[in-house]
Amino acid sequence: MDLRINHRDMTPQQKTLFIDAILLLKNNVDSVLRPGLQSRYDDFVQIHKNSMGLGNPLAPNPHRSPLFYPWHRAFLRQFEVALQTATSNPAITLPYWNWQLTGADNPFTMNFMGANGDNTQEQRVTGGPFSREHSQFTVVVWDEGIGNTGIRRNLGAAGYLPSQEQIIATLNRTPYWSPESGWENFSETDLHNPVHAWIGGDMLSSS
Repeated sequence: MDLRINHRDMTPQQKTLFIDAILLLKNNVDSVLRPGLQSRYDDFVQIHKNSMGLGNPLAPNPHRSPLFYPWHRAFLRQFEVALQTATSNPAITLPYWNWQLTGADNPFTMNFMGANGDNTQEQRVTGGPFSREHSQFTVVVWDEGIGNTGIRRNLGAAGYLPSQEQIIATLNRTPYWSPESGWENFSETDLHNPVHAWIGGDMLSSS
């Protein structure tokens, strides 16, 4: 079983291997869904966009339904396997973030995820390994039309990072699913969605 670790516990070498794997999948592995038009990395962006009812919507929709967690679990595993296959390195795994921002807990650094977006360039991220200035990372999948080809981020402008109290209260809910008050409903809307909004930019617009 592959082990996923907190990004703060990754060694500099592990972070470099992870970043290189993302860039390899983005630039050197052709698409399965649209060969010659996008990369294998972009396939995952497109599928997730469709899963939110955009583009070519998936049916049934894995958001706001009992499918939310099992679908995303399989989706992330497929992305992880794609990284491992592209690099021929089974040690590559997806790190996690516990939503803390102090010191080593902050993933938005120049040597990892890159910093906040530039408010003079539509919140485009201009520094770090996934910026257009420092790598070949071009956004090619949007909700509609053609948007900014750089990753956009607007940290803290909307949404919130859930508190420990909110996490505990949500995780204690039962049953797993009900039309309005189940654990899945609240964990998706109160823990998951606000983080998308807090990161902002492309994460907020679901592209």
